[in-house]
Amino acid sequence: MSPVTTLVKPRKGTATRARARRTRKNREAEGDQKQIVRDRDRRCRFPVCGCWQIGAPNAWPEVSHDRHKGMGGNPTGDRSTAAEMILLCHHRHQGGIVSRDRKTLRVRALTDAGNAGPVAFEVKRSALVVGPLLQVMAAPDTPASTWVEVARERAPHELARLLPWQVAVLAVLAEMTL
Repeated sequence: MSPVTTLVKPRKGTATRARARRTRKNREAEGDQKQIVRDRDRRCRFPVCGCWQIGAPNAWPEVSHDRHKGMGGNPTGDRSTAAEMILLCHHRHQGGIVSRDRKTLRVRALTDAGNAGPVAFEVKRSALVVGPLLQVMAAPDTPASTWVEVARERAPHELARLLPWQVAVLAVLAEMTL
Protein backbone atom coordinates (compact mmCIF):
# COMPACT_ATOMS: atom_id res chain seq x y z
CA MET A 1 0.00 0.00 0.00
CA SER A 2 1.33 3.43 -0.89
CA PRO A 3 1.67 6.12 1.73
CA VAL A 4 -1.08 8.69 1.78
CA THR A 5 0.02 12.26 1.27
CA THR A 6 -2.08 14.92 2.78
CA LEU A 7 -2.37 18.25 1.10
CA VAL A 8 -2.45 21.23 3.36
CA LYS A 9 -4.55 24.06 2.15
CA PRO A 10 -2.74 27.41 2.43
CA ARG A 11 -4.18 29.95 4.82
CA LYS A 12 -6.73 32.32 3.39
CA GLY A 13 -5.13 35.39 1.79
CA THR A 14 -1.67 33.82 1.39
CA ALA A 15 -1.66 34.25 -2.40
CA THR A 16 -2.98 37.79 -2.12
CA ARG A 17 -0.24 38.78 0.33
CA ALA A 18 2.43 37.15 -1.82
CA ARG A 19 1.19 39.04 -4.92
CA ALA A 20 1.14 42.30 -2.94
CA ARG A 21 4.76 41.70 -1.83
CA ARG A 22 5.86 41.07 -5.44
CA THR A 23 4.03 44.18 -6.63
CA ARG A 24 5.59 46.31 -3.89
CA LYS A 25 9.05 44.92 -4.68
CA ASN A 26 8.61 45.68 -8.40
CA ARG A 27 7.38 49.23 -7.68
CA GLU A 28 10.36 49.91 -5.44
CA ALA A 29 12.78 48.55 -8.06
CA GLU A 30 11.13 50.66 -10.77
CA GLY A 31 11.25 53.72 -8.51
CA ASP A 32 14.98 53.18 -7.97
CA GLN A 33 15.55 52.90 -11.74
CA LYS A 34 13.48 56.04 -12.37
CA GLN A 35 15.61 57.94 -9.86
CA ILE A 36 18.73 56.82 -11.74
CA VAL A 37 17.19 58.24 -14.94
CA ARG A 38 16.30 61.55 -13.20
CA ASP A 39 19.85 61.87 -11.84
CA ARG A 40 21.36 60.96 -15.22
CA ASP A 41 19.26 63.24 -17.45
CA ARG A 42 18.26 66.03 -14.99
CA ARG A 43 16.02 67.73 -17.61
CA CYS A 44 14.09 66.93 -20.77
CA ARG A 45 16.39 65.18 -23.24
CA PHE A 46 14.48 66.36 -26.32
CA PRO A 47 16.82 68.75 -28.17
CA VAL A 48 16.27 72.50 -27.71
CA CYS A 49 12.97 71.78 -25.98
CA GLY A 50 11.18 74.94 -24.91
CA CYS A 51 9.71 73.30 -21.80
CA TRP A 52 12.04 75.09 -19.39
CA GLN A 53 10.86 78.48 -20.74
CA ILE A 54 7.16 78.01 -20.04
CA GLY A 55 7.57 77.14 -16.35
CA ALA A 56 4.22 75.35 -16.25
CA PRO A 57 3.27 71.78 -15.34
CA ASN A 58 4.13 70.83 -18.93
CA ALA A 59 7.74 71.62 -18.02
CA TRP A 60 7.92 68.99 -15.30
CA PRO A 61 10.06 66.13 -16.51
CA GLU A 62 8.61 62.62 -16.58
CA VAL A 63 10.35 59.30 -16.97
CA SER A 64 9.25 57.70 -20.23
CA HIS A 65 9.57 53.97 -20.95
CA ASP A 66 10.80 52.77 -24.35
CA ARG A 67 8.36 49.87 -24.26
CA HIS A 68 4.97 50.45 -22.68
CA LYS A 69 4.27 48.33 -19.60
CA GLY A 70 0.75 47.45 -20.73
CA MET A 71 -2.31 46.49 -18.74
CA GLY A 72 -0.56 43.81 -16.70
CA GLY A 73 2.18 46.14 -15.52
CA ASN A 74 5.70 44.84 -15.78
CA PRO A 75 5.97 41.80 -13.51
CA THR A 76 9.42 40.80 -14.77
CA GLY A 77 10.84 44.35 -14.51
CA ASP A 78 12.59 44.10 -17.89
CA ARG A 79 10.91 47.25 -19.24
CA SER A 80 11.76 49.41 -16.25
CA THR A 81 15.55 49.58 -16.41
CA ALA A 82 17.39 52.89 -16.62
CA ALA A 83 18.73 51.94 -20.07
CA GLU A 84 15.13 51.54 -21.31
CA MET A 85 13.86 54.87 -19.93
CA ILE A 86 14.48 58.53 -20.73
CA LEU A 87 13.48 61.83 -19.12
CA LEU A 88 11.08 63.94 -21.21
CA CYS A 89 8.82 66.87 -20.39
CA HIS A 90 5.10 66.16 -20.22
CA HIS A 91 4.60 67.80 -23.62
CA ARG A 92 7.05 65.41 -25.37
CA HIS A 93 6.00 62.40 -23.32
CA GLN A 94 2.20 62.62 -23.49
CA GLY A 95 0.73 66.07 -24.04
CA GLY A 96 1.90 67.39 -27.40
CA ILE A 97 1.03 66.47 -30.95
CA VAL A 98 4.66 65.38 -31.32
CA SER A 99 4.95 63.03 -28.33
CA ARG A 100 5.79 59.44 -27.52
CA ASP A 101 2.32 58.68 -26.23
CA ARG A 102 0.74 59.71 -29.54
CA LYS A 103 3.35 57.63 -31.39
CA THR A 104 4.65 60.63 -33.35
CA LEU A 105 7.99 60.79 -31.52
CA ARG A 106 10.42 57.97 -30.99
CA VAL A 107 13.81 57.74 -29.37
CA ARG A 108 16.34 55.34 -30.85
CA ALA A 109 19.38 54.31 -28.81
CA LEU A 110 22.62 54.50 -30.78
CA THR A 111 24.78 52.31 -28.53
CA ASP A 112 24.47 49.20 -26.38
CA ALA A 113 24.14 51.51 -23.36
CA GLY A 114 20.56 52.22 -24.43
CA ASN A 115 19.23 55.60 -23.34
CA ALA A 116 22.20 56.06 -21.01
CA GLY A 117 24.23 56.78 -24.14
CA PRO A 118 23.53 58.95 -27.18
CA VAL A 119 20.14 58.66 -28.87
CA ALA A 120 18.49 59.79 -32.09
CA PHE A 121 15.15 61.59 -32.01
CA GLU A 122 12.77 60.73 -34.84
CA VAL A 123 9.43 62.39 -35.60
CA LYS A 124 6.68 61.01 -37.79
CA ARG A 125 6.70 63.01 -41.00
CA SER A 126 2.90 63.40 -41.02
CA ALA A 127 3.12 65.32 -37.70
CA LEU A 128 5.53 67.82 -39.27
CA VAL A 129 3.42 68.68 -42.31
CA VAL A 130 1.75 71.67 -40.67
CA GLY A 131 1.62 75.44 -41.35
CA PRO A 132 5.05 76.72 -40.32
CA LEU A 133 6.85 73.58 -41.53
CA LEU A 134 5.15 73.03 -44.91
CA GLN A 135 7.92 74.68 -46.92
CA VAL A 136 10.69 73.10 -44.83
CA MET A 137 9.29 69.58 -45.22
CA ALA A 138 8.64 70.11 -48.95
CA ALA A 139 12.28 71.06 -49.63
CA PRO A 140 14.25 68.53 -51.67
CA ASP A 141 16.96 68.11 -49.01
CA THR A 142 14.57 66.69 -46.39
CA PRO A 143 14.22 62.91 -46.25
CA ALA A 144 11.03 61.47 -47.72
CA SER A 145 10.76 58.57 -45.25
CA THR A 146 7.86 58.05 -42.83
CA TRP A 147 10.09 58.82 -39.82
CA VAL A 148 12.44 61.82 -39.96
CA GLU A 149 15.49 62.09 -37.72
CA VAL A 150 15.33 65.63 -36.33
CA ALA A 151 18.40 65.35 -34.09
CA ARG A 152 21.13 62.98 -32.98
CA GLU A 153 23.26 63.13 -29.84
CA ARG A 154 27.00 62.55 -29.62
CA ALA A 155 26.56 62.10 -25.87
CA PRO A 156 23.54 62.69 -23.63
CA HIS A 157 22.45 66.36 -23.97
CA GLU A 158 25.19 66.98 -26.56
CA LEU A 159 23.83 67.33 -30.08
CA ALA A 160 25.63 66.35 -33.24
CA ARG A 161 25.79 68.91 -36.05
CA LEU A 162 22.31 69.76 -37.35
CA LEU A 163 21.32 70.32 -40.95
CA PRO A 164 19.48 73.58 -41.80
CA TRP A 165 16.10 71.84 -42.17
CA GLN A 166 16.60 70.14 -38.77
CA VAL A 167 17.30 73.53 -37.16
CA ALA A 168 14.06 74.89 -38.68
CA VAL A 169 12.03 71.90 -37.45
CA LEU A 170 13.49 72.08 -33.93
CA ALA A 171 12.83 75.83 -33.78
CA VAL A 172 9.13 75.20 -34.42
CA LEU A 173 9.03 72.27 -31.99
CA ALA A 174 10.69 74.42 -29.31
CA GLU A 175 7.65 76.72 -29.33
CA MET A 176 5.70 73.82 -27.74
CA THR A 177 2.70 74.27 -30.05
CA LEU A 178 3.17 70.87 -31.68
